[in-house]
Amino acid sequence: MIDMAIKKEQTDLIILHEHRGEPDGMIISHLPLGPTIYLGLKDVVLRHDLKDKPATMSEAYPHLIFEGFSTNLGNRVMHIL
Repeated sequence: MIDMAIKKEQTDLIILHEHRGEPDGMIISHLPLGPTIYLGLKDVVLRHDLKDKPATMSEAYPHLIFEGFSTNLGNRVMHIL
């Protein structure tokens, strides 16, 4: 998959991992040479499992708040996301 994404000039690759239909992990890799991060997912609620269906999804970029991410590791995670 990495080779194909690089050939198609993609900048990032996101892989979701699931166990028995429940998402439990996500890998984000910046191509071609990284960085790469693995994030564990817990208590994920899928859109089709919501009682009240939201209207159409906004296409606006999400606003991420990184308070307390002042260490080297925090800065790296902030840069990746």
